[in-house]
Amino acid sequence: MKVTAKNIFTVLAFLFMFGYASYSNIIAKATNGLSRYILLVGILFFVVLANSSRKFTLKLPSSVPPYMLLWFLMGLFALAGIVRVRFGSLQIVICILFAFVAGTNDDWIETAVKIAKFLLFVFVFFTFFFLLFPKTYKVVTHFYGFIPDGTARGAFPYRAGIASHYSINALNISLLLIFVAVKYILDNGITLKFKKGSTFDLVLMGMTFFALLMTAKRGVLVWSILAVGIFYILLNKGNVGNIIKVIIIALILLGILILLSENIAVLSKVFERFRVVGTSEDNSAAQRLAMWKLALRYFKKSPIFGTGFWTYRGFYNTNLSAIYDKNGQHGSIDAHNVYIQVLCETGIIGLTIYLLAIGFLLYRTITLLWTLDRNESRLQGIISLSLALQIFYILYSFSGNCFYDMTFFYYSFSMALTYAAENRIRKNRMQYSRQSEEVQQNVREVYYDEEEVVETVRETYNENSNVNLS
Repeated sequence: MKVTAKNIFTVLAFLFMFGYASYSNIIAKATNGLSRYILLVGILFFVVLANSSRKFTLKLPSSVPPYMLLWFLMGLFALAGIVRVRFGSLQIVICILFAFVAGTNDDWIETAVKIAKFLLFVFVFFTFFFLLFPKTYKVVTHFYGFIPDGTARGAFPYRAGIASHYSINALNISLLLIFVAVKYILDNGITLKFKKGSTFDLVLMGMTFFALLMTAKRGVLVWSILAVGIFYILLNKGNVGNIIKVIIIALILLGILILLSENIAVLSKVFERFRVVGTSEDNSAAQRLAMWKLALRYFKKSPIFGTGFWTYRGFYNTNLSAIYDKNGQHGSIDAHNVYIQVLCETGIIGLTIYLLAIGFLLYRTITLLWTLDRNESRLQGIISLSLALQIFYILYSFSGNCFYDMTFFYYSFSMALTYAAENRIRKNRMQYSRQSEEVQQNVREVYYDEEEVVETVRETYNENSNVNLS
């Protein structure tokens, strides 16, 4: 890659973005409030520079798609909540602006994907590292000042890796799984192929999947697998044969995992956690149900416009923290269901806008994928990655806090991918139209030139002959 100012700004922009999204817990521990604001604003600053002309002026598109307009409206809800949670509100607004600015161009995408995959792989690496060298985990616990959740008081350090919570570790690993799986499926379908390039992707996908299993995190495991499966089905336009193929492969994979779990201790915990869902041994289901009921109770008090952005955290601290957070380890907890929390905080109006924003983007992405010429492999890869990330976000929002946490960075990335693909397709069509007009103009000019030559020959001949050619 040729080193230019534009390329440097692109690298910096996505190092800031994916670095912050993936390592926010580490950055929060290692920096003060001002530094985090600088990092957050730096994302947009370098994205603007990376997508600017030589005079550093951003050329905005002539039209804005409906999903971007709807996300701007959601950004207003976030801004309204800035008096309660300043940094979180700014984070959402920056993500929306990032998607709008980055979507004006598409020459940053390959660099961004490489940066994202590298930074996410670090979590896979340390998951295996702490499995092999558990004693070194004391460095992580000393850094945070506590033992991260999900590690059974440090007995299973590989579950959280370098993250401050095993959920964060699992989320980042699942995102890498989606990145790699989409690329492999586009190149090879869902068949095993050992050829140059594909073998590396296959090995990396296997490592990432195994690392995700080791985290023992149920939600992201299920949602990421479903996201990849649904993406493959949509890629093939819902072909029944492909749906059956996905189901068969899933059943075979499940059978293999069950057999392996009987002999590999790090895998047995995954199936154990699924077994205790809804029982007295696992209170997570009961806690989530209580959180959802709490959100719905406050929604009924202000059903049209909601109670206000970020107010749910206060409701939780008042009503449930004494029951589920007795040690006070969590200063702020969201509802673990984005749709219910958005309904509570922004009412029917806000939830409608939110669902329309997600729906329009998803519909547009699928439409682009289905109408795209199969020969345009680059654009197909861009749109496919966007689709898979969107599906994961939509599914994970049923049990996670995607809109309110760092997952929204990756969703805004998918938004930027679709928007950039749309603008590229529009530019290609305009260029094709201009070229067609030029060709037609050249043909007309040649035709008229030939007519003039014929007329000249006719006149010359008539002047020198008694025969009239006309």
